[in-house]
Order: sequence, then C-alpha cells, then structure tokens
Amino acid sequence: MAAGAIVLTLAILLGVILLGRHQLRSLVRNQIVGRDAEVLQKLWMQEQTSEWSASFEPITDDPADHLMSLLDTNRFRQLPSVKGTRLFDKSGNFIIPFPEDLPDARLSEGDFRRVQNLNPVAHFQPHFAIKDLGMSHDQGSHKSLPILEILLPLHTRETNQLLGVAQFLLDGTSISREFDDLDRSLNRQAIAAFLITGSAVTIVLGLAFLALHRSNQLLAHRSQSLLQANRELALAAKTSALGSVTAHLLHGLKNPLSGLQSFMTEHDSEPAAGSQVDWAGAIATTRRMHDLVNETVRVLREHEGGIEYELSADELAQLVQSRLEVASKQSGVILVSRSTANVSLNNREANIVLLIIENLLNNAIQATPRGKSVTLRIQLTDSTLFFEVEDQGAGLPDHLKSVLFQPCQSTKEGGSGIGLAISKQLAASIGAELSLKRSCSHGCLFVLAVPVAELASHHPEPQHS
Repeated sequence: MAAGAIVLTLAILLGVILLGRHQLRSLVRNQIVGRDAEVLQKLWMQEQTSEWSASFEPITDDPADHLMSLLDTNRFRQLPSVKGTRLFDKSGNFIIPFPEDLPDARLSEGDFRRVQNLNPVAHFQPHFAIKDLGMSHDQGSHKSLPILEILLPLHTRETNQLLGVAQFLLDGTSISREFDDLDRSLNRQAIAAFLITGSAVTIVLGLAFLALHRSNQLLAHRSQSLLQANRELALAAKTSALGSVTAHLLHGLKNPLSGLQSFMTEHDSEPAAGSQVDWAGAIATTRRMHDLVNETVRVLREHEGGIEYELSADELAQLVQSRLEVASKQSGVILVSRSTANVSLNNREANIVLLIIENLLNNAIQATPRGKSVTLRIQLTDSTLFFEVEDQGAGLPDHLKSVLFQPCQSTKEGGSGIGLAISKQLAASIGAELSLKRSCSHGCLFVLAVPVAELASHHPEPQHS
C-alpha cells in the first residue's frame, strides 16, 4: 500500500513536470520564432525612413512597389537566409512571387486577421519541401529544410493603413539548432527536477508511512491489550462469583463431610454382607474431600485473621509431596519433586501457590498412565520463582489450548473445567502468571511464574526432596 501510494505520487509529479516542460517549451519556441518577425518588421520600418524613402519618393499605394523597393535595399540584399518571397494585396490575394518559379500560396484566415492589425506573424516549419521553393530542379524534390515563414504587413508610417502582405521564407537552420538546444536543456532540467523532488517526496512519504505503520502497530498492540484485559475482567467476574459460591458450599459441606467420615470409619470393621462397596477407597476419598475443605477454610481464615509467617520453596515442595503421596500411589504414578530455589514466600502467597500447584499435580497424576512419573521442579531465575509441573500423559487436544484457562473447558469425563480457570485467577491475584509451556504426545508442561523481588526474602540454605 505504501509503495503504491509513493509510485502514484511520483507518477503525478512526473506528469506535472512534463506538462510544465511542454508549456515552457511552447512559450520559448514562440518567443524565438516571433523574435525574427519583430526584427524584420523593425527593419522594414527603418527602410521606409532611410535609403528607400530617399530613393523612391513619393511612396505609392501599390504593394508591389513597396515590396520591390524593400527587396532592393542594401540590408535585404545582404540577407542570405531569404529563400523566397510572396506578395499579397490588402485583401489577402496572392499577387507575385520572388523568385518567379516560387509556387503560389494562400493566407489562412487567422494569419490574415493578425496582419490586418499590422502585427507580424511567424511560423516555423521543420520539414519544408524544397520543391515548394521552386528549387527542385537544383537539389531534388525529395529533400527538405527547416523554414521560418514570416508574414510582414506593408503599410506607410504616416497612415498605418494596410497596403499588402509580404511573405518571407527564411532559412530556419539556426532556429532548428536553437530548438534542439532548448529541448536538451529542458530535458536536463526536467530530469534533475524529477530526481531531486522525487527523492524528497519519496523520503518524506516513506518516513510518513513508517510513522503511520508504527502507529498502527501500537494501536493494534493496545487494542490487543484492551481485548486481553476485557477477557481477564470477564474471567475475574466469573471466578469471583464462583469463589463466593465455593465459600458458601464449603461452609455447608464441612459438617456433613465430618459426619460421613466418622460413619465410614466406625463401620469399617463390620462385615460387608455381600456388599461390593470398597470401604478403604471410600474412606480415603472422604478423607481427601475433608482435607481439601479444611485446607481451603484454613487459607480463608488466614487471609481474614492477618496471620503471617513464611514458607521456603523447599518446604512448599515437601508439603505438596506429602499431600499428594496417597493419590500418586493409588494411581500408580511416581511423584518427583525437586527444588533448587533459595527463597521464601509469605503465607498468603505460599497458600495460594500451594492451591495452584496441588490442582496442577492432581490433573497431571490423572493424565499420566500407571508406571509413568509426574515431576515438580522449583527454581529461581533472576527475581522470578518458577514452579514447573510436567506429566507424561497424552497431551491436550489442539482446540483446547487457546481456551484452556476459561471456565467449563475440560477433557476429563465428569470434569467441570473450572480448576485451571480458578488457578489462573489465583495466580493473577498475587501478580503471578500461569501458562501452558508445552503440550505434545509425550505430556504437558505447566509453568507458574511468581515474582519474588518484592514479596519474598532469601532463605539460608536450599533443601532437596
């Protein structure tokens, strides 16, 4: 688009320069041609008051006498460029030629009107046939030469009355050379003007389009940022409402879950009486639900009660390992945690990180086949604490990758698809970023990046688990 606009502008500029060259060329050519006509008229007027008037007094009204007297003067005899002359009367009718073998001719209406006003008329003919000068027997009828045709009104100085018209056919070789020099000069000037002006226009337009392109990029970036912000606001609104519902449900489920756990524990030793219920599994599931409720309630209470303490990255790894050990063994998945970060988080950030990491690890354990492993890596790079959760599952479908962190997007049977959405919002609440770094047929890698420049303090010695 920018290149097309520049080319169009240069084309318009070239057209303007060529039009100006053509008009200037026509103007200068007319001045050159008219110059000789004015000189010849002045010469004629001077001859009337000099030797011609002294030799041929009184002046008659016969145009032939005027022309013959004019041609007989010394100045006209010394004009070698005159190739022929024709005489017309005051009505524009042809009378006599000089030399006598010069063909007859007629005056155009436009030229005759001008000479009637006593103005000379000049025309340049670059290719005038020699035969039209009565010279074909000497130089060949196929040849031509440039001719300057001048129509000179014949009149007396006293009366200013038109007596006739003298047509002079002059050799136009010198004028032809002037025209050639003029064309070369105008061509050079036109090329120089186009190159200089075109370069300036190209540079200015190029810089303008570059600035416009950058502005468009900035506008597109800002539009994308606004769109992303709108999406995040929508997600925050959904997860905020979901959080309120979750808190209400937790409050309602806490006591029933405690009663259910007590009931199943008391009846664990009773005979099943042919029942196919797996009491151990049911008790474990109930205990897991109860622990999750208690953990969530504890986090909410700490946030409301202002309790403050710190947890190191190694302690976070140990807590996650202990909480998910039962689930990993039941699934036959090996859970590995490694920490190389020498940093601590306050309890608010640590609790939120634990909730996010537990959710990621639970998803990873469910996605990983028996005998495979799930790895948690904690490392510090510059001022960012990275939690990497890697599984060895089959990866995610392509259509889910772009909407993975939106609510109600799940690949698990019976899954609600809100875990990752809540985790994403929890990460945003502490200035962290949760993202899917890799998804392929060998597994997925989720990364939680937590900035620690302002939130964390360094821990004395790192520990490994």
